[in-house]
Amino acid sequence: MATIREKLAAGKTVYGPFWKIDTPGAVEVAGYCGLDFAIFDMEHAPHSMSTVENLVRAAQLSGLGSVVRTPDGSENAISKALDTGAEVVLVPHVTTAEEARQVAEASHFYPLGHRGMDIFARAARYGAIPKNEYLSKENEHIMVAIQVEGMDAVSNLEEILAIPGIDIVFIGPYDLSHTMGIPGEVRHPKLLETMEGIVRSIREAGKIPATHVDDVEGAGYWKSRGARFISISVDLRILGSAFTELVSELRNLG
Repeated sequence: MATIREKLAAGKTVYGPFWKIDTPGAVEVAGYCGLDFAIFDMEHAPHSMSTVENLVRAAQLSGLGSVVRTPDGSENAISKALDTGAEVVLVPHVTTAEEARQVAEASHFYPLGHRGMDIFARAARYGAIPKNEYLSKENEHIMVAIQVEGMDAVSNLEEILAIPGIDIVFIGPYDLSHTMGIPGEVRHPKLLETMEGIVRSIREAGKIPATHVDDVEGAGYWKSRGARFISISVDLRILGSAFTELVSELRNLG
């Protein structure tokens, strides 16, 4: 199966939900259904690191791209996320170029950065991959994503986008709307105009624009405006919608 990086390099747009469910089988179902990725969320969801590693295993088994959102931008959080074997590390609330640089360096091994080296991590097949091969493979294949989620980050956007080693810039519409004084109004014209400008800047910088949407209509809107990595809803909301539809159909039976 093609990786997230390979799909993006081929010009495709990739889609997947944020993930809160701890059960690996649910991840496999998402992969077998054809989604491109799942974002295993350690910022808001109550996942442990061992749980996330098992979710990454399930994703790889079913051909689903694996993204781990860290709880913060610390070197420890980034290193642990990548050690699971995830394809993409997503770091929230990056507001300055210096923070972006720190994320990029913490995500890559020498000579591109100073990521903590564990040659016995799952990503290294527990030491089965020769050291030099592992280090070069990780630098070539992992992707680094940062979240721009407030007007403070927007004011520093040009400098943030100039930092090498960042592949994907993810616009967080909900937090951004909050800092604009229109909390939760993700279709407000003021927010849409701001986000469209950010997407253009990301594309001009040669990076992948990303964002979150609640539904397919939102996905279509942002795809048409240049977003290429689109998270859609969250696993539990998708499950809830399926149950709601099922119950409605059952009740119609009388």
